[in-house]
Amino acid sequence: MAICYPDVKDFRASIDGYQSLLSNEKTKRLFGGVPKYKWR
Repeated sequence: MAICYPDVKDFRASIDGYQSLLSNEKTKRLFGGVPKYKWR
């Protein structure tokens, strides 16, 4: 991440392995359920 985005200092959560840069946590919290498709 630091190589691609050197000016970004505030990462809300660590990103490990094959984790996506985009999160659907808010959508799951507001609407419930789980995603229909997985990206992998």
